[in-house]
Amino acid sequence: MRFLLLQLPPIAPDGLPARENHPLGAAHLVLEGRRAAGAAHELSLLDRGTADAGSDEAILDAVAAARPDVLGLTLYVWNVVRSLHLAREARRRLPGLRVLGGGPEVVAGRADLFAAGLDAGVPGEGEVPFAALLRALAAGADLGRPDSLRSVPGLLLPPAAPGGLPVSTGPSAGVPSLDLLEDPYAAGLVDARRDRFLYLETTRGCRFRCSFCRYDADAGGPLKSLSLPRVADALRHGAACGVEEVFLLDPTLNQRKDLPDLLRLMAAARPAGDRPFRYGGELVAELVEEEIADLLAAAGFHTVEVGLQSTNPDTLRTIQRFHHRERFLRGVRLLKARGIRVRVDLILGLPKETLASAKAGIDFVADEGLGEDIQVFELMVLPGTALAGQAAALGIEHLPRPPYTVLRTPTMGGEEIAAAVAYSEERFGVEWTPPPRLRRFRREERIVFGEGEGAAEAAAALSRHRRNFLALDARAAGFGEAARGLAGPLRDWLGRNPFASVDVLLRARGAEDLGALEDLVESIQAPESTLGAALHRRAWTFLDREARARAGRGWIGEAGALSFVRA
Repeated sequence: MRFLLLQLPPIAPDGLPARENHPLGAAHLVLEGRRAAGAAHELSLLDRGTADAGSDEAILDAVAAARPDVLGLTLYVWNVVRSLHLAREARRRLPGLRVLGGGPEVVAGRADLFAAGLDAGVPGEGEVPFAALLRALAAGADLGRPDSLRSVPGLLLPPAAPGGLPVSTGPSAGVPSLDLLEDPYAAGLVDARRDRFLYLETTRGCRFRCSFCRYDADAGGPLKSLSLPRVADALRHGAACGVEEVFLLDPTLNQRKDLPDLLRLMAAARPAGDRPFRYGGELVAELVEEEIADLLAAAGFHTVEVGLQSTNPDTLRTIQRFHHRERFLRGVRLLKARGIRVRVDLILGLPKETLASAKAGIDFVADEGLGEDIQVFELMVLPGTALAGQAAALGIEHLPRPPYTVLRTPTMGGEEIAAAVAYSEERFGVEWTPPPRLRRFRREERIVFGEGEGAAEAAAALSRHRRNFLALDARAAGFGEAARGLAGPLRDWLGRNPFASVDVLLRARGAEDLGALEDLVESIQAPESTLGAALHRRAWTFLDREARARAGRGWIGEAGALSFVRA
């Protein structure tokens, strides 16, 4: 059987592909599958250029050209809606295609994933159950016959009856040691040269049990560490690839008992010269002592992330998170004194939090001078977390689809959560949702719509556009001509590529036809089926000084209600 595995990136507001979209989980499955099933199956990853930047049509064409028997999807909160859409469309092109899902979105009880097209799911740590699935398929089992897979532990199968819950085949053992896994970078499945960036998982598992996080549930079992010789191998490979940054995937770096030895190794592994590695990772500030701070600095850590989340004792007890104010401050200050940037996280809308206690947490960070790299999030009640299971009992209301954002709690209504967000912006001098800015567009992203061109020319140019971001620059054409000529072709192209982001640039020379602009804006609106995906659809109206004077404030205000007006 032919397996094609796909991991889609987050959709960035500026249209640039996420450099961090390294499909390491899928690559581990390919490597383990090849070892477990030999020549019985053909396993591959969709190339990253297409996965990261390709339009929906480009990805579907690539899947159809590969003609897989099974399409495997790594499902995250940021890509699950689009991934399942593409799986449904792929099935239309390839009758008989089976779809397998893994990643954090695949959790017990989610019948909606199977209604959306999954044939089976691999929840949590996937290498062992995926290998067992491949062996079962080689022996005659069939993803189209769920009963034939009941003996394979670690799977989720479709509900046995309409309206029922997915069927679990029982727990599966995890990987006994990370040293048993091949390195996807060294094996050539993920190219660290592409982004000069490398992820490194030195520990899998988490001894903390924060209820809003599901990392411990995904990894399961005791902590597993990559041995120091294997870490050294990975860093040597990174150096040979010209990597500039290594980010540790460990959920809490200072869980490792041999952390001092690990940091000394990381310091020694940095390439000599003008551009040695920079390291980044996450840790618990309360556990940082002087020796660890010194070693982190010597190793070349430029940024560490620490989760404060809240300072409310009732909230912290409810989410099973510890916090010791003085030890937290001491750890952060030790790091900052050594030139390490400390990114502090706060979450708004947690259980038992009030507007007053949320402001107190914000004030604590600001007053202690820790807000330079602050990150403030609204709570996401992620499927499979303990908090998701407790949400009803705790009175937490949240979006039922990605991003699962909290709407209200018994102690914070929606207006109070918004007020806390606004207060954090005021105290830290930031805008969490800043006004969009235009960047310099790459040639392959940009289509220029010129004077005298019409709908036919626009449709032909769009048919050749294969990226998931489109900058359609019609500033050289007349305002009304461009708006009217582009609306239909854009509507058709977005119908085929519903998860694309678009910037349309127009130039007004005075009080132009706003009806044409309204039609254009309507043509690029995202359909309801894309809810939960972070799409960016924007029209821009440019006016020079003379055009502004001719247009007048009233017209500019009306145009600004439909588009972003820029000089």
